[in-house]
Amino acid sequence: PHDFDERIDQVLQRKAGYATSMSGKLDFTTGGHSENVKLSAWTMYTRFPYNLHTTKGWADEPPNICADNGTVLPGSQRSAHQDDWNTLHDTVNWMKQQNTTDNPFFVYQGMNIVHPFYRTNEYYYNQINPNKIQIPEWPPLEDLHPCDFQSSMLKGCVPPLDNATAREYFYSRYRRRNIRRIYYAMIAEFDAMVGAYMQAIRDIGEWDNTIFIVTSDHGDLQMEHQQSYKMSPYDASVSVPLIIHDGRVSKDTGKKTRRKRVIDKPTQLIDLYPTIMELAEVSHMDYPFDMLDGHSLVPLMTDNGENQKSVANVTRPDFVVSQFHGDNVAMSWFLIVRRMPCISNNNNTGNRHDIESEERRHLSNTRTKMCTMKLVAYGTGVEIGHQLFDVAHDPHEMTNLASNQTYLPMMTWLEHTLRSVVDYPRVALNVARYNQQSMKHWMEVTGDPEWRTAIHSKGLRWDEAFDYDVEGSFKALEDWVNDGSAKILSCRSDLVWPPPSLN
Repeated sequence: PHDFDERIDQVLQRKAGYATSMSGKLDFTTGGHSENVKLSAWTMYTRFPYNLHTTKGWADEPPNICADNGTVLPGSQRSAHQDDWNTLHDTVNWMKQQNTTDNPFFVYQGMNIVHPFYRTNEYYYNQINPNKIQIPEWPPLEDLHPCDFQSSMLKGCVPPLDNATAREYFYSRYRRRNIRRIYYAMIAEFDAMVGAYMQAIRDIGEWDNTIFIVTSDHGDLQMEHQQSYKMSPYDASVSVPLIIHDGRVSKDTGKKTRRKRVIDKPTQLIDLYPTIMELAEVSHMDYPFDMLDGHSLVPLMTDNGENQKSVANVTRPDFVVSQFHGDNVAMSWFLIVRRMPCISNNNNTGNRHDIESEERRHLSNTRTKMCTMKLVAYGTGVEIGHQLFDVAHDPHEMTNLASNQTYLPMMTWLEHTLRSVVDYPRVALNVARYNQQSMKHWMEVTGDPEWRTAIHSKGLRWDEAFDYDVEGSFKALEDWVNDGSAKILSCRSDLVWPPPSLN
């Protein structure tokens, strides 16, 4: 809500008497890389020049974020993520001090570990069996979706194509496997950190009175679709783990208040705020309960002795939406994920009547095969086609079903539901206008010619790309900024820009 700016910890402290500790990576305090990110995001539709034959193209990330092969420190004594461990130990000491009082406590630690750049030590590296690692398949560069092509380039995930040595190593299966091995090793060390918190809670005698929530602010592409990092609509980027352990024991029965269960309904991180408020028994009067976009997950966690369908009618959407308009992408994108009756020759033809019929059967506990479907729309939906994935049966999202006429009614259904939450064509146009206006304002405030130096200053992530054709880069920027109307332009798939036909 526009008139509410209190974080979870602040509400718990002010209204519920919690002692609170916030440590580690706190994204609400970020700012060190804001100028670079803003410039990259604002210029999303600027037609900067590039040549992938001789360079890595136009990249707005550090040159080694995707080209980096990872680091494995020798031995097991020295962690590659000691800062996270130091923060953990400080937080555990704080918890021990709080345990001398009767007040409840709330602890948050944002870990830096499972994040580029990829680093581990031999101990965790050797815990990962390389033979069990799935290596993402890479289609030829020219077969990538145009927006994937652009994101790969923007992240520096395309080597100079005329450099045979660079191409051979970058595209090697060994490299993909090894990077993923280091990534999994970081997850193993993160798991050890979570275990250290669990042991600390046991040591202070609060195991039966503590709730754990383990999640992340974003996923991470590990070479899927020839990409690393985030900002992509693929599940590897936008999906995160969410584990909630309610260890509390009922005072009346002496038993755990909740049993183990797996929830396969789509959820969102915005659901965590109301979930934590409900778990902490904060009154609805003490936070804008009716104005939050998220919904408490507690009803889905309730153990009423029945299966998950018993909570199917809880008042919450049965879908989730997401959108992104920042750096590393060449167009605004929007997505919706919803579990729907699968389409096959055996159960239905995919028309609206059949979808509704299967929905009713599912809700009436009749056996119905359900599929988790994802629709991705770019820009206003006109500039480039939608993507549709069955993420349950196609977890790597390699088969776009959007051109399959059988799925047209399902796409219409998902499109209508997406628009019920966000009028994405209007939002995309507003973003394009905002970006152009923001860039003009930055130029005016910075001054001319000062902005010409600032935008190409050493240390900005795109300075190497700018050097390829400085004159052409400035021309592309000024042509875009001085265009009378902000336009949404389709993702380019050209290996060279401007293409020879436009020169």
